[in-house]
Amino acid sequence: HRQWHPPLPFTKGCPVMQIPSAGLGRFFDAFQTQLFDLTKDPGQTQPLADAAVEQRLAGQLTEALRAHLAPPEQFTRLGLEAP
Repeated sequence: HRQWHPPLPFTKGCPVMQIPSAGLGRFFDAFQTQLFDLTKDPGQTQPLADAAVEQRLAGQLTEALRAHLAPPEQFTRLGLEAP
């Protein structure tokens, strides 16, 4: 069910449309989180398996989403702690 959402600080007073998502459905497995070192592996053939790096990046993403007033459902969708 689509619904209008009040303006966000960066939309200059314009409301935005909030549209529910059914998720990735059958494509879910194709879009798992993967990290790559683009300097050493520009072709993205060797995913990194580094929990510390993933945790640091998730923290930075959480901070950026909060700074831009992302809605709580965006945090949930990304598996991050909601504000």
